[in-house]
Formats: sequence, structure tokens, C-alpha cells
Amino acid sequence: MDELEAVQMLLRAIGSSPVNNLDVAHPDMANARACINRLRKSVQKTGWWFNTDYNVVFQADVLGEVRIPKEVTRFIASDAQFVKRGRKVYNSQTQTFNIGASVTALKTVRSLEWAELPASIQEYAAYLACSQFISDEIEDPAKEEKYQRLAGISKIDVDEEDLESIKVNVFHNSRVSRARSGQTPYHSQVNLRPNSYS
Repeated sequence: MDELEAVQMLLRAIGSSPVNNLDVAHPDMANARACINRLRKSVQKTGWWFNTDYNVVFQADVLGEVRIPKEVTRFIASDAQFVKRGRKVYNSQTQTFNIGASVTALKTVRSLEWAELPASIQEYAAYLACSQFISDEIEDPAKEEKYQRLAGISKIDVDEEDLESIKVNVFHNSRVSRARSGQTPYHSQVNLRPNSYS
């Protein structure tokens, strides 16, 4: 779904006339686009399979400062003393922005534009935006609840895709692997059956 389809969905939800393009003069267009943009950013804050990067190196500039791109909404450095403040890395131990070296982020979350989002996230964000738009514009609780329900259904697809992408599996746990391979934390001579007298 492109942004125009999402806007049309919001306009239909409040009973407004549809549009052919995003540049047309329409009384509800600005509010619809603002609502979609707000929900697009909100949905991505969590960090999903498509907008999370690991072990990203950020270089220091000539002033020794490490700048973070504006689309990065979450920044977790490998060294806990480095934190994100505004658009720069801050050293909380020395209370300075002058880092003087590159900083590795264990995890970063980026806010992507609408066209870059997977279809499942676009659908989820569009339904959430519809619910919010109805609340803002016409205050119809029944319609609002309908779109919240549709958002909940589409969230199931999003969660499923996220789990498939990161391949969550209990058997990849090191403790489970040891247990399945027959290794024990004790010596082999020790009797592990406490009620055995043989």
C-alpha cells in the first residue's frame, strides 16, 4: 500500500471524498497525512526486523564529536557510558560530547519512510492511523473500535513476520543445547538419582 492508498483509507473512514494524488487541495488532506506520519514513526519505535541494525560503527568528526543520523531513534552503545543526546553521542562519565574516537552501537533503530516499510507494517500503521483520525475528526466510538480491531488483527501478521525473520527458537539456547547433547554440570561418577540406594 502506498501513501496515497493510506490517505484514501483515512478519508473514507471519516466519510470524506477521495483524492487522486497527494498534492490536491483537500480540506482533510493535511490532517490525514500528519496522522499517517505520526503513526508511521510511532509504530517503528519498538524496533522490528526491518529497521534494526546491529554493531554499527559511528565515526567521530574533526571536532571529536560523533553525530547520529536524524532517522536513528534508538541508540545502544557497546560501552554504557556513551548515550544518545539529541543527534550526538554523549559521554556520561566525562560529561562531554567530545568523544575523539569511533563508537560502536550494539543496536540502532531507524525510522524509515512510508515507501520503505514492509506491507504488513504499512497495513498495521494505516489501521491505527484510521482509528486515531476518526477519534480526532468525527469522534465515532463504534468506527474507532472497528479500526482498532482491524489493527489488532494486522498486528498478528506483523508479529509473525518479525518472529520468522529473527528465527526465534528455544533450541538455539546454550543451556537447552547442553541438555539435549547429554552433558551435565556434574561429574559422570556422581549418582544423579537421589533415591537410588544401589
